[in-house]
Parts: sequence; C-alpha cells; structure tokens
Amino acid sequence: MNGLDALRDALATHGYAHTPKLAPEAHIEALRRAFTLRLKHATEPLRRQHNARWESHQFSTDGAVVNPLLNPHTLVDYPEVSDAASALIASARLLECASAVLGAPAKLHQTAFYESSLGSTPHRDDHPHQADGAMVAVWIALETIVEASGPLVLWPGTHRKADPVLDTLGRAVWEKRHLQREDSRAEAEALSEHLTEVLATVQPVLATIPAGDAVWWDRRTVHGSRTPIVGQRRTRSSFIAHFIVAADRPAPKSAPDER
Repeated sequence: MNGLDALRDALATHGYAHTPKLAPEAHIEALRRAFTLRLKHATEPLRRQHNARWESHQFSTDGAVVNPLLNPHTLVDYPEVSDAASALIASARLLECASAVLGAPAKLHQTAFYESSLGSTPHRDDHPHQADGAMVAVWIALETIVEASGPLVLWPGTHRKADPVLDTLGRAVWEKRHLQREDSRAEAEALSEHLTEVLATVQPVLATIPAGDAVWWDRRTVHGSRTPIVGQRRTRSSFIAHFIVAADRPAPKSAPDER
C-alpha cells in the first residue's frame, strides 16, 4: 500500500489520518516569520475563521492572538503573509493528497491561520455549496503541538454516523455564522447538547504532533480543539486548509465583500 492508499484507507476507516512531514520547514518558517513581523501587531479589523466577522486581534493573557485569521493567503495588504500562506498550500504533495482523498481534482475552499485559540466545541464541517458534498480538511502544525497548546481533537468513526439532527443543527449554526453573520448561540447550544449524547461512548484523539506534520479529516468527522492551558506560554501555531471537489464550486460572483 502506497502513501496515498494508506491516507485514503485511514480516512475511510477512522475519519482522520496523520501525515508526517507534510509541510516543508522553509514554508513554515516563512509563514511564522511573516505573521510575527508584519501581522501580529496590526490594529485594523481582519476576517476571522471562527465567525467570518471583521475583528481586531484578541490576545490571551500570554500575549498570543486567539481569534484565527480567515484566508491569510488573500491578505493583499500583507504580501509577505499572503505569499507565505500561498506557498504552503501550493505544495504539490499537499494538493496530491487532497485530490486523492476526494477522488477528483481538489479546489481550495478556505484557509486559516492560528497563533493560539480559545478552543472550539465539537462540530462537523459544513460544505459551503452542497449539503451532502465531499470536503476534506488538513491541519498543519507550524510548531510542536503538546496538550498544553490546546490541540485539535477528533472523534474517530463519527464520519460514518448518519444523524439528521446533527446535520440539521450543524447547518443552522454554519448559516447563522457565515451567511447571516448573526449570533448563533441558541443553535450552538442545541448542537452542543446533542453532541454530548452522540460522543458519550467515543474516545477522542488529541493531535499532539511535531512541526510539519499534518492531520486530515473528513468533513463529517466530529472535531474541535482543547482550550490552551493558561500560564504555560504555549502557542498553537497552525494552518488549516479546506478542499472541495473542483466541480462542486460555482462560478465566482463579482459582488463586493461587505464589512
């Protein structure tokens, strides 16, 4: 079994897969350096991955940015950051893996950059265009991730669970946050309550991995992240990319982006 076969098999069986040394060290260093020198002290609002809203940086008590950046590869006002992020996602091996697991040419949907985080509750990823469309995500460690960092958490096998309630609640949360740009607290609380029951008997896996390693997951795999441990000055520098099947993405619209 070659590397791509093993990746496909792990995703089909467990809903996630670990790929050692996926990201070149030079690309990691370039992105982290560009963020530190050019973006960490920016004061203007920027789009955020967790809610799609325009916000200024929020900092932890340890001084790390905790609201992740959405689509850093498109930050034209910060060319060092966009160039470094674009170089990372343009890796031939990464694109080969994404197309292999999707079974068709992959199209980048979005990216995100984390220096740290506030943690995230368990959820499934929702396809931006098709409720049942295929999508795969990859989380790349830009530094060694330990438990104190607040690592990615995955619940194996949940990608195979047919659960209309989970799908409906997850879609409602996604649409509220990303399309309507409204508070999704009520829907998120209902989703969290349902997931508590769903995950009661599933043992989670923590993605504690070295820099350059990556974890892939099927969009239907339930995942989230731990809250970093305060006071240990640990960051969780990482980069996420979501890929969909190229044919599933409609032609882009020319409407301006509203802040």
